Amino acid sequence: MVYFDVRFAAKFMGVSSATIRNWIKTGVLGAHPHNSGKIPILEIYALQSKIKSGEIDRLNQRANKSASKKTITPNEYIPKELVGLVQQIIDICDDAELPVSGAMFITAIAYLIYSNEIALSDNDAKNQIRMSFRRSGIKKLILKWEDACQSEKQYATIAAISQAFAGQSVPKEQDFLGAIYQAMLQEGNKSQKGSYFTPINVVQTMISSQYQPGMRFLDPCCGTGQFLVCCARQKGCNYNDLYGIDIDQISAYIASINLLLAFPDADFEPNIYHCNTLTDIDLDSFLDEYIWMKNAFDLIATNPPWGAALNRQELSKLYPEVQSGESFSYFVVKCRDFLKEGGRLSLVLPESIINIKVHKDIRKYILGNYQIASINELGAIFTDVFTNVYRMDLTRTATGKDTENASYAKLNKIFELTNYSFMSICNNEANELIDKFFAQEYITLKDNADWALGIVTGNNQKYLSNTMKAGFEPIYRGKDIMPMRLGGAAQYIEFKPLSFQQVAPEWKYRAKEKLIYRFISDKLVFAYDNQGVLTLNSANICIPNIAGMDMCTISSIFNSKTYNHLFRALFNTHKVLKSNLEVLPIPIDFLGSETKIKEIIKAVLKGDEDTDAIDEYLMDYFKLSPKEKEMIWDMRI
Repeated sequence: MVYFDVRFAAKFMGVSSATIRNWIKTGVLGAHPHNSGKIPILEIYALQSKIKSGEIDRLNQRANKSASKKTITPNEYIPKELVGLVQQIIDICDDAELPVSGAMFITAIAYLIYSNEIALSDNDAKNQIRMSFRRSGIKKLILKWEDACQSEKQYATIAAISQAFAGQSVPKEQDFLGAIYQAMLQEGNKSQKGSYFTPINVVQTMISSQYQPGMRFLDPCCGTGQFLVCCARQKGCNYNDLYGIDIDQISAYIASINLLLAFPDADFEPNIYHCNTLTDIDLDSFLDEYIWMKNAFDLIATNPPWGAALNRQELSKLYPEVQSGESFSYFVVKCRDFLKEGGRLSLVLPESIINIKVHKDIRKYILGNYQIASINELGAIFTDVFTNVYRMDLTRTATGKDTENASYAKLNKIFELTNYSFMSICNNEANELIDKFFAQEYITLKDNADWALGIVTGNNQKYLSNTMKAGFEPIYRGKDIMPMRLGGAAQYIEFKPLSFQQVAPEWKYRAKEKLIYRFISDKLVFAYDNQGVLTLNSANICIPNIAGMDMCTISSIFNSKTYNHLFRALFNTHKVLKSNLEVLPIPIDFLGSETKIKEIIKAVLKGDEDTDAIDEYLMDYFKLSPKEKEMIWDMRI
């Protein structure tokens, strides 16, 4: 029997290794039980056949975008009434068996005919057509494009697409060619390039709120030129002040056409450059043809590629500030050198920029090199892309690298502790709240506690039992963790650490006293344990070691609504990480054998007070406003 390992099976099926492991876990794929997860090749072929036949349609939906071959008409990019026209043109090009490059060239000619920029004469005996141009700028562009794609001007196809345009009303402000191009691209290719075209309403808001006449504007990954065209439609804009760069040649041609159409009374060659902004432009070299772009622009607005497949080895040398390898981070760094001092950078970015740990590098860079003007959540604005999107407006400052911006200097320590999270910047109220919690002298659990993950058995079905057996003991999951106490255990285990996939040193489970907290949770839930119980990996362990602070006090504080409010303001996460907990401040005033907070907690544990007494004291101690108190009381935890 021939076997695939998980990695090879993932590559063969065009999905991620995680998806293969999940298919094995759920029984979609059968793995050899004694062969370290190896998968029989016949299982792979059988599954592939079921997917292709449609027998297992749901797996097609779960497959990685990089393997997807579908086309998506960008409904967020053009009016719904034009979607049918887009599909009709694509069908015509498919019937003519044109590659994307040739299809877009032919479509561009038909669109320029529709726009009265090109007129056709009858085709000659060699089945060639002659074109006359209203403007030399259009002529130079089409001849250049024709030479680059080496495509024949198929008269029948041009005529068919022109006929499709007949009777239609395509608004000139719409990037219609860009919509067709986006729909023609395979979704997998778009994902690898990281390119998703920005909805027109987002572009208009970004430009209209910031552009002023006389500004020199740049979009360094301009795509088909939506940001440029939006600038062109602003009062007082001159085409000589608009510049775009894109790595995709077809996009650059379309952007040039769009700019020419935006200035119908001018004959010019648009400032659109086909090159790689990140690697082909060296603004520190006087020999570089683009050196004039250094510190040359008043405004940059763009939707940089996210998660694009790039040469990280090459880029890490050019942009040492970026350790994550994330494509949008490289553009944040590059754009600073394009901007004048005081120039504005406006970006469309994924939600992960706000607080995900891997992006702390670029957040730190932003704090040291830009003034944050605003951060606004836009929601999930892209078709088939489910992440929330943010608009971030930055101003280039004269601040040197590795120094925090003066506006956020007071939060410098908090930024460092929270991996430079932008959560507090996104919300002024949260910013003020956080400042109050960190105003007093405090200590944290960082370097003052031992930590342990719950047990990862590697096979719960094999090692866990729903009934107590000889030699077994209770094991607690995240859902079994309640504030201050353990709920009833629903499962049992025989503790054989050498058999498990991952297990902490036994003494941490058997500690005389410890705290257990839910791991998968958007709130803090801590239980006190003095029985030495075991936990699964959804329930992790903290063993504080702070002089003058007992574990019941720490767990009572962290379980409070007040600290849960702080936690959400800082992290807004569905996982409670060790690094998160190490940030939370424990005031020095709370340390000692006889303190007011301990007196209140003792009364609560005896049943003489309810837990509200703890929150009342904490809110007064941190000097929270009536509005902040009301928000905390209204919390659901």
